[in-house]
Amino acid sequence: MAQPFHFYSELAPKALTAPKYPQWRRPKKEQIFWKPEEARSQIGIFSKGKALLNEFLESSSIHGLGHLARKELHYAEYLLWMTVLMAAITGTFYIGRQSWRRYQHFPTVISMEKDYRNWNTTFAMATVCPEVKINETSLKEIAERLRVKDSDQFVRFFKELPSSNYESFHLLPEYNEVPPEQYLQIIDEAKYDFRFKLSNSQDAEQERLLMVTENNLCYGVNSEMGFYLTMENFNRKLPVKRNNIQLINGGPLDGEMFVQVMNMSSGYHLSISGPYDVPDVSVRRLYSPASHYIMLDLSALSIISSDTVRDLSPQQRKCRYFDESNLETADVYSYNLCRMQCRADLAYDLCKCIPYFYRKSKSRPYCDASGMKCLGQHGQFLTNLRDPTTNEKLPCGCLPLCNDVHYLIELETHLIWPLATNMQYSMLHYPRTRLKREVIFGFADLLVSIGGTAGLLLGCSFLSFIEIIYYLTVRLFFFFRTTWNGMTN
Repeated sequence: MAQPFHFYSELAPKALTAPKYPQWRRPKKEQIFWKPEEARSQIGIFSKGKALLNEFLESSSIHGLGHLARKELHYAEYLLWMTVLMAAITGTFYIGRQSWRRYQHFPTVISMEKDYRNWNTTFAMATVCPEVKINETSLKEIAERLRVKDSDQFVRFFKELPSSNYESFHLLPEYNEVPPEQYLQIIDEAKYDFRFKLSNSQDAEQERLLMVTENNLCYGVNSEMGFYLTMENFNRKLPVKRNNIQLINGGPLDGEMFVQVMNMSSGYHLSISGPYDVPDVSVRRLYSPASHYIMLDLSALSIISSDTVRDLSPQQRKCRYFDESNLETADVYSYNLCRMQCRADLAYDLCKCIPYFYRKSKSRPYCDASGMKCLGQHGQFLTNLRDPTTNEKLPCGCLPLCNDVHYLIELETHLIWPLATNMQYSMLHYPRTRLKREVIFGFADLLVSIGGTAGLLLGCSFLSFIEIIYYLTVRLFFFFRTTWNGMTN
């Protein structure tokens, strides 16, 4: 006897168990169902995280955060407090950024001092470059010792080389028998015996320093810089400070201050600068033939910096100290030395070599005769450090000295003097003002500004930031640790 057909007992189980997808598209069980233990662990993580956040909001000393943890508030109140907090945080960051910018870019101020009876002025430096640079007899002897093939061309080349500069290098004769590393040594050995006598208003003993400059070998008088540019010290590292330096200085009660360079054995070119710098090739030079007397009357303007200025970085104070050299060409720093470094870098970029009167460099070779001609083709650009086509200034990034004296020639007198070739520069009227660079917004002022802003807008203190760091490090570490241990167990 046939069994009766029951829908729920026959078709319903098959319909319920029939696959909804083809066999190859059927999802796995774990893709459809969420295991209860996983749900419990996820809920546990979120609840613990929410509890940690509420704990921070309730215990934080930052005003306003506690309102976000109150459960009895309406959503509109939550929105109000969130808006106020975001505005306060934004204002704190904006004003704090302005304070940081001021500390980084404008922390100093330059004021003017007028108590001229209480300070002395360091006298100017004179750079004297003899008109006659080479002793031809000595040059011929060097040619014989080196056994050069073309001695006439050798003599001609080294007679013209010391008198050449960037704008005339291309006029040099072609000569490549001697390596360029020996140019300066040969010029020094064959230099003209330039003689002179020194005297000054203070009867002080002065050094006459033969310096390597962009105008070749020149003599420095009353120079702090010259010691580091002598032939003996030119290519070696030296300590920055000397104890035996004696510079002429004075004040209004000392009377006229002067230096005389007398009985010079040839005509000369003269440059006047501060004692902590050296003239470069772009500085104007005075020329005096033999049997002339030049008298110069100078005026001075000093700038000094307070002791606290040194605590700032050079970019903040916008100046460098004499012993803060960042140059490859010198162990000390000055504005013109920085320009020389910039000029040497430009020469290498243009011609892949540098002139012989810069310090040796392993990565940058000295220029031979063909390299000198290349430099001469860019002479105006190298001398003025301005692009001749666009007249744009080359961005050398040179900073002035923090302590310096700037000199200006007020009166220049030339006399024919058959008895000798003499020169005198003097300062009759002492400066009655000087500039002083001081810190007006230091690190302590930065902390006060940021702290005051945070206290005004957020009501927080230094401990409030410690709380934030504590919750983001120690508390967060233990939160993840306990949560992970709970999941694994």
